[in-house]
Amino acid sequence: MENSGQMVMRTGDGITDENSPVMVRVRASLPFLFENLPTLDETKVLIDKEINILQEKVMSTKTMFHILNSKLLLKETVNAEIIILTDDSPCLKVYDHIESGDDDFSLKRKKRHAARENIQMCMLFAMTPSTDGICTYSTPTCVPLIHHEHRIYRQVSMDLPVDVIMVVSEMEPFGNLLEILKKQVCKQLQLMGICIKSHCQSDEFHVPVPHHFKLRDSGGQFVTVLYPYGIDEQLLISVRESLHTELGLPTDRPCLKRANVFKFPEDQTNDGYLTNTHIGISASGGMCKLLKCCLNRV
Repeated sequence: MENSGQMVMRTGDGITDENSPVMVRVRASLPFLFENLPTLDETKVLIDKEINILQEKVMSTKTMFHILNSKLLLKETVNAEIIILTDDSPCLKVYDHIESGDDDFSLKRKKRHAARENIQMCMLFAMTPSTDGICTYSTPTCVPLIHHEHRIYRQVSMDLPVDVIMVVSEMEPFGNLLEILKKQVCKQLQLMGICIKSHCQSDEFHVPVPHHFKLRDSGGQFVTVLYPYGIDEQLLISVRESLHTELGLPTDRPCLKRANVFKFPEDQTNDGYLTNTHIGISASGGMCKLLKCCLNRV
């Protein structure tokens, strides 16, 4: 198995106390296909190749990011008539353009400087033809394409659930976000390829799923760990132990179990379970302990 520490992304490095941080979250589902070759080593090489192709697609000029609940669109070229924020505008100004649905019939604009919720984005790819006439990733998918290959082969198909969080200074120029976002997505794609190769066996391949953890022992810093979907928690003990050592976490509690994943406001679901049942309960005798988690009644 490859070094498990390579499947970790840290969030918050380089942010000082001079300016308040702004958290940005990008999510996307990217189709990922590769041929399952006769040997596992050959397949791993092909996985790296397909990951590189995806990264090139993300780094292309056709990639854009839509800030949810707003009319803001981050892209390489922008029509001057629809510019809302300039490249020099601080990221803090993004909150002025995010709307919230306070009722079923209207969207009321709400400035979120006080609440400072994370900025949610989705990644998109342009589908318009390029001006130079060259077939690129912008080629419309509706164009008929006939491919004939007479052979028997096995193909693996999965959707990569990209989920990147990053922290920038509130005074970071808005124009810098595009390049930063692309690089962070490419970094997670690279780690996803490592995760797939680390846990594959014969014809069995697992989808790498990002999990975000807020580490109390690291000053509230976020860490994203990629775990293979479908593998039992007990089989990942050695991986978590390695991560605890690498991140300097205590070994007397499971900080990186999937059940301890951080729940962002947009992840909260009204599933009928009682959550945070300890809030409001006063301690009557015994020893009082601080409990920081989300409890479910099962």
